[in-house]
Amino acid sequence: MIESEIIASGSLKGVLTGKHYNRAMRVHKLLFEALERLRLEAFAKSLTTEEKAKLDWLDVIFTEDSSLDKFWENCARDSVNEVKEMYDKFVNERSKVNPLFAFWVKYIEMVQLLLLYLRATRTTDWNLHLSSLRSMIPWFFATDRINYLRYASSYWMEMMCLEQTNPCVALNIRRNWTVQRQNQYSFSAVACDQTIKQTLNRFVQHQ
Repeated sequence: MIESEIIASGSLKGVLTGKHYNRAMRVHKLLFEALERLRLEAFAKSLTTEEKAKLDWLDVIFTEDSSLDKFWENCARDSVNEVKEMYDKFVNERSKVNPLFAFWVKYIEMVQLLLLYLRATRTTDWNLHLSSLRSMIPWFFATDRINYLRYASSYWMEMMCLEQTNPCVALNIRRNWTVQRQNQYSFSAVACDQTIKQTLNRFVQHQ
């Protein structure tokens, strides 16, 4: 990280411990993309000529029209699902024989979960919020984060039962669990507690 000049040597500890949030997010995103590219290269090298042609065809269909509607349409194609299954099989088989490969696969999965969780907040997607949080809970257990495990599990269960226990709150929370402070951007919503820290708490601290 230091040699590639992503961060300075003095910031390394803060990034690895999560103290420097913005820098840590930048590092994890870059490392996630670099590892994913390396994994895709290894996958391409493992394919036969016929399978490689299927992978090359994906480049064609996704670059012909880069609009969002066309992207989702292409994702639903059988050819895309077939390559996805081939890729998943490659990752699973390589992970069984290479512990280091399996280690970085788990890192990729964790960062992917983090990005999904952030996307849920930025786009005010309540279902994605609950889904990504549910997928994080086993990681809290595996990494011995007992408090996160305890409270995240309780929170998730309460939210999943909210429509039965309190339908009015369930309807309201889907619309108002984030705050959109900048209406000109569609990917800028933040959680309510973060908004309070950025506004009221900051104002009080400077008084």
